[in-house]
Amino acid sequence: MRKMSKLCSMVLAASAVMAMAPASFAQAPQVFTFKYASDSPPPENNPYTAAQDAWMVEVEKKSNGRIKFSRFWAQTLVPSADQLRAVGAGIADVTTILSGFWPADIPLSNVAWLPGVTTDSWSGMMALRDLVKKHPAFMQELEVRNKIKYMTGSAVGPAGLITTRPVRTLDDLKGMKIISIAGPLSDWLKALGAVAVFIPAPERYDALSRKTVDGFTGQPINISVFRYYEPAKYYIDSFLGSGSHYIAMNLSSWNRLPQDLKRIIEETETYGIEVAARKFQYEGYPQKINDVMKPAGVQFTDPSPADVVRAKKVAREVVWEKWIRDNEAKKLPAREIFNDFVLQYKKYEAASPFKGQFPPSVLD
Repeated sequence: MRKMSKLCSMVLAASAVMAMAPASFAQAPQVFTFKYASDSPPPENNPYTAAQDAWMVEVEKKSNGRIKFSRFWAQTLVPSADQLRAVGAGIADVTTILSGFWPADIPLSNVAWLPGVTTDSWSGMMALRDLVKKHPAFMQELEVRNKIKYMTGSAVGPAGLITTRPVRTLDDLKGMKIISIAGPLSDWLKALGAVAVFIPAPERYDALSRKTVDGFTGQPINISVFRYYEPAKYYIDSFLGSGSHYIAMNLSSWNRLPQDLKRIIEETETYGIEVAARKFQYEGYPQKINDVMKPAGVQFTDPSPADVVRAKKVAREVVWEKWIRDNEAKKLPAREIFNDFVLQYKKYEAASPFKGQFPPSVLD
């Protein structure tokens, strides 16, 4: 009996010690580390990835370190053409989904890449975010078919053309081989008589240098980051605006997160959109023109007013209608999505924090 009493006393004493143990002995909160895959160079001199990195830093900060990102820049985890499938399969946890790369896999997401719609990337990203959250067809496209979850916005633009020989008018594009992502922008080039070709980012410089292609559709930022201004010395603004897309997470990775961390990520959506627009379009774009491209001898041409009207007419009558027609043939609500995107874009354009720094869209 005495032994039993002694044992009970020891157990009680041990329990008391554990109860009084300092909080440092409590179980540490779980830390979630996600692999982020990017096809672009690191953020030091790249406003595109600088915006992505700023969003990740904000998530890490707001989660008090419970969410961390391992950054894999410049295709060091997966090639750019494989990013969508890689994040859906869990090879990467998070990546930027530049929708024009995969028009067959995420066709509705390409609504924000239709040329001639958006001139302000902030408004384009905000409008696309609304559509993703509102339309069941987007949940089918992202979460059901591709196993990804929307995180925040990303964008590039406005787009122009850099070429190895002068382009003074739209007629000069006839027969020229122009590197472009697949989808609506390629359809616009084809409608103007150009030959649109898809070449991954690491191979574009050599293609321009060897003159196996004649030009590239892009923005001063990626033209500067990848040094396309070295083999190509002529730039003309297409006046077709910017393209909006998004950062996405593997759906299983998202589902592993507790509710409080999910809320933290959702609360950073608009921060990611604002920083993407600011760093890319409103700070990085003019900086790369003035500090990189012009000193390198790139010649800039503004299209004539008649060509601007023609470019937008082709976009409206050929590209927009083709996109709607092709996707309605797949039983997708393309016209509803397009009309709602335009409606939401107009709403956000009127409230944009960058109002006055971009030309208003002409959509009526």
